[in-house]
Amino acid sequence: MKNKIQFLTIIAVAVIGVIFTACQKPEQEPELEQKLPALTGTVSISGIAEVGQTLTANTANLGGSGMITFQWKRGTFYIGTNSNTYIVQSTDVGSTITVTVTRSGYIGSVISPAIGPINIFIIPITFSSVTANGNETQTTTALTLTFSQTITGLTASDITLSGVLGVQKGVLSGSGATYTLPISGFTSGGTLNVVVAKSGYAISGSPKTVDIYYTNAVGIVINLAEINEWQLIEQVVQTTSNDYKYFTVNETYATYQWYLDGEFVGTSSYYYFNKPAGVYQLAVVVTNSSGESRSGRCRITVTQVDESEANPFPLTINTWINGNITSTASAVWYSFPVTYGTTYRIWWNDYYDGNSTKTSDVMVSATYSSGTSIFNDWDSGWYTPQSFTANQSGTVKVKIKVVPSYYSGNIGTFAVAYSTSSTRP
Repeated sequence: MKNKIQFLTIIAVAVIGVIFTACQKPEQEPELEQKLPALTGTVSISGIAEVGQTLTANTANLGGSGMITFQWKRGTFYIGTNSNTYIVQSTDVGSTITVTVTRSGYIGSVISPAIGPINIFIIPITFSSVTANGNETQTTTALTLTFSQTITGLTASDITLSGVLGVQKGVLSGSGATYTLPISGFTSGGTLNVVVAKSGYAISGSPKTVDIYYTNAVGIVINLAEINEWQLIEQVVQTTSNDYKYFTVNETYATYQWYLDGEFVGTSSYYYFNKPAGVYQLAVVVTNSSGESRSGRCRITVTQVDESEANPFPLTINTWINGNITSTASAVWYSFPVTYGTTYRIWWNDYYDGNSTKTSDVMVSATYSSGTSIFNDWDSGWYTPQSFTANQSGTVKVKIKVVPSYYSGNIGTFAVAYSTSSTRP
């Protein structure tokens, strides 16, 4: 019996030993992994944190010769490929970029410091100036925009215009840093606001303003003779250097060709004319839908506006301009700048020999520099000013005229001022 118990005991101990040994085997496997060294060293990112730029992962002191793997990250999202470079994408804007490096034969990884946040690539540029080509109608006005350098891919859609009713943009053209933008369609003058915004450029000096002058041109019809020869039109068009006129013909045709002094000037059904003093010959050749042509011409005489008596003296708001004038003088001119849409009041007084109880008859008129009248020959402006709201930007000329009266032949004095206020200066 005793021997039987000893035998069973030996068997039990053996079984327990086997079980114990089997349980220990898995614990020996991690010991093999611990034999791989941990990856050390550093990785950093060089490059500019802007869209389109190339970032480069630079490793240092990694050691070993195993294959290196790169993994780029945008925030917590994996991006890019297994490469030591990465091209920044538009989807990266606003995020930071990191790169993680691993190496075969080593455990662990090294992570770079973050670069960013990523910006859109911006080129600084200055909007230097904008000018308009003067007192023209809407068919010929062009803006000249100047920048500090060329803006690649700039188009009219990158330019916003406001402040003048009905303005429409044409096709932008230009070379270098200077561009021309034709504009049309507006029905009044005013201050045009110009804003330029181009993706990829930080444009300083925007917005800018420029005055647009609109003159409602007077139309003149050229009556074509019923023959295919040049035919002198008997009427002579008389105009001044401040006037703006357009010419047309008395019927509708398929095509038009205009010539001024023999030089081709346009194919529109209208020709707009605004030239300095001189004599000009305007000709037109028209063709109907059947291919039959007619032609005609007329002579245009332009006289210089007589400003021999003009006395340019820019007035200052709320400041009286005083001066002497003889009652036999026909006129003395003064001028001041006006802005479209602004209401102005012109005030004046008149007296004789420094005595305010004795007055001369002073008549005042005002016109735009384009020649359009605002008011004529008003004889009272001391208590009740003459008011007007500018329908164009530019210059207003004020004419002071002494009318012969009881004190005719004597020296009178006058004072004139303009104001945007309803209170007399």
